[in-house]
Amino acid sequence: MISFHIRIGLVAFFTFTSSFIFAQSMRYGTVASLQLSHTQHTNSRLGFSFGMKGELDFSDNENRAYLDFGLLLSAKGWKDKLSYADDMDKFCEWKCRLYYLEVPVHIGYKYALSEKVKLLSDIGPYFAVGLSGKSEFSGGDKSLSAENPYEGNLFKNDTYKRFDAGVGADIGVEIKQRLQIVIGYQMSLMNPVKERWNILSLKDRTLFLSFAYMF
Repeated sequence: MISFHIRIGLVAFFTFTSSFIFAQSMRYGTVASLQLSHTQHTNSRLGFSFGMKGELDFSDNENRAYLDFGLLLSAKGWKDKLSYADDMDKFCEWKCRLYYLEVPVHIGYKYALSEKVKLLSDIGPYFAVGLSGKSEFSGGDKSLSAENPYEGNLFKNDTYKRFDAGVGADIGVEIKQRLQIVIGYQMSLMNPVKERWNILSLKDRTLFLSFAYMF
């Protein structure tokens, strides 16, 4: 009898949820971004992201709340200068490139500035899975590259953790309900490195400019 009631409750829940979702306005689109990533103690490195996004409007009003979510391939990273001689007068550049599969989920609001232009802003978490990463030295003694102790995929050699999560916020405009131009900022809430680099705080900070086209 209990299992019967549970099944009835689940059916009712999914029926209500499905009805709510389909009663709203769902749209999909493509998105691409240029981004600058860095950590607390390193310099910025140029990267990119691209993928698909969805948008669920909570009403048909001109000014309305919405849910924004996406599935993105994101290239982040950082760079730094290191001394590699005892007299501390020789330096090389240390670069790190990290590729993530990223899922942002934001709640936002649109405000109509005119018939064709809307101001939009949103905020929320993101979740990421590391796909591959590489560390390399340049501009110094060539032997450094050969002796790089962090060569190979950084997600497989006990350097970087596979999962990351953080928060982000965006602000931008939507033109003719199709083109969206957005400036945003993301901040990781997790120290992504394992014991090998545990003395470093390498939480990502990412500033980006994105362009989306909604179908």
